[in-house]
Amino acid sequence: MQKLFKLLETKNYWFKKYLAANEAFYLVLQHEPETALEELELFYGNRESLLRIIEDLENKVQKEADGPAWAGEIDSASRTRIQAFVREKDSCISRIVQLDTDIIKQM
Repeated sequence: MQKLFKLLETKNYWFKKYLAANEAFYLVLQHEPETALEELELFYGNRESLLRIIEDLENKVQKEADGPAWAGEIDSASRTRIQAFVREKDSCISRIVQLDTDIIKQM
């Protein structure tokens, strides 16, 4: 069970890194649009790298969740902890989508 929790925690860490990269690019885009456009390819490459890391972690989470340790009933504390990880991830994704929308509007 601890392995799944660690994977979820790690995945959220990388979502936060992705969010931070978006926030940094958005700030540059607002204050130095010429610089942001010059660095656009680097920004996209960074995002793609982060997405690959997140995708790999998602595959590991799925594999762990499908394993025998999770075949039975999940206790309340474990369910609550998993839900907290999911809420944190959803919050990051919501903010990422909003930033992506804002970035597109600025370009």
